[in-house]
Amino acid sequence: MFKSLTLITFIALVFTVKTYAQPVETEYLDEVKKLYPSTSGNQIKFLPDAAEDYALRTKMIDEAKKYVHLYTLLFENNETGKDTAIQLSTKAFLEEVEVNVVHHALSQFFSSKPAITTAMRNMNVNVRGYWAKNTGLNIVKRFLLGSHKKLLLVDSEKFGQEAIVGGRNVGDNYFKNVENPTPGEFNNLWKDNDYLLRGPIVAELMKKYMMSFNEQTKEDQHKIECGTENCNYFPKLSIDTTENDFYSNIDITVIENEPTWKVFEINDVYSKLIDRAKVRIDIQTPYFIPSKKIFKKLLKALDRGVEVRLITNSRETNDLNKVVFYVASYFWKKLIKKGAKVYIWYPPKAPGEKPGYSGRCYHSKVMIVDSYVFMPGSWNFDNRSMKHDNEYAFPIYDATVAKAGLTIFENDLKLPGMTQIDLQWYKDNFSFWNRVFRRVSLLIKGIL
Repeated sequence: MFKSLTLITFIALVFTVKTYAQPVETEYLDEVKKLYPSTSGNQIKFLPDAAEDYALRTKMIDEAKKYVHLYTLLFENNETGKDTAIQLSTKAFLEEVEVNVVHHALSQFFSSKPAITTAMRNMNVNVRGYWAKNTGLNIVKRFLLGSHKKLLLVDSEKFGQEAIVGGRNVGDNYFKNVENPTPGEFNNLWKDNDYLLRGPIVAELMKKYMMSFNEQTKEDQHKIECGTENCNYFPKLSIDTTENDFYSNIDITVIENEPTWKVFEINDVYSKLIDRAKVRIDIQTPYFIPSKKIFKKLLKALDRGVEVRLITNSRETNDLNKVVFYVASYFWKKLIKKGAKVYIWYPPKAPGEKPGYSGRCYHSKVMIVDSYVFMPGSWNFDNRSMKHDNEYAFPIYDATVAKAGLTIFENDLKLPGMTQIDLQWYKDNFSFWNRVFRRVSLLIKGIL
């Protein structure tokens, strides 16, 4: 998917990784592993290409014999969304495989069609539209707190179970390629990353999914329940260290934010990582609207000489709205003044294409610290993920895995249209009224 590195670029990249590969403080590692224990003996495979990811997902669902568990924001009203809904319905209705789905009810209603999930229910799929619990009479909070986790977990004859995690939901945006790309153009419609997991970490995900699914289940509906003996949901798990493209025998932790439970493990680990960073912090995120607390920590990291690099979206690739773009630009400027390097994506436009959102999006969600800690997940660097949405993240303390993630980061910097912005860029692109609009938009940054 990516262009081959030239010899000079390759040597420079290896040198960079060696220079920055410094484990964060041992005391911190001991502290965080005590708070959030990791599982050992896992495998992880990077899935940066959307077509490969979708083919693998389809194959995993097709080969499932006992159950399919899915967590997604929504099923888009397009070919991929409908095809996946049909495949899951076929598994449930014709093959009598247990299929469980949790999605965000409001996103399905406003950004797609509820008829898709209704049809799935009618085909024996156990669909749960997420609504925040424990909100009492606070109607605003019930609507504000949302679901943003992404997970596909299936039974496997060879490995017991397998799971895919990361940033992709179910729809064309996440899995389709650009039609008639120009030479050298990035093929996927959206730039994103998923990860195939095997080993004990999948059992931990099974436990968490069971809790989330059952919480959204009414008394008269199907629940995921497990007896003390011969439980199909927790089979013996294995890996295959002979397979290519996998990193094996890796320690992986799964942490989560669950606002309705007042659990914010991801925020805690992010804060600690930024505090303990020695040399460099690399961030990939579609939306950069951090909480006041975490943003201050980033600024302090810059003050003590830590290099900070951020890849995110331009106005043309921000899939939400211009409010999110303008609010994010307020924070970029402060980072740049402190010495951070900020990159935004301007993908090539087709002849005659109108200004505004291009239909493309930089959707990767990763932080890499000191070329040693690699932390992917569903978590965006914004207030919604920090305060309002449930999320997964997967801290991995391994220089080899971090180097693989860093290679993707460096390749992303070479995407056609990837642009480093500076203070002159603000003068060239922000009129007086743009600045007024940004100042007014900042009033609602807490819910963005």
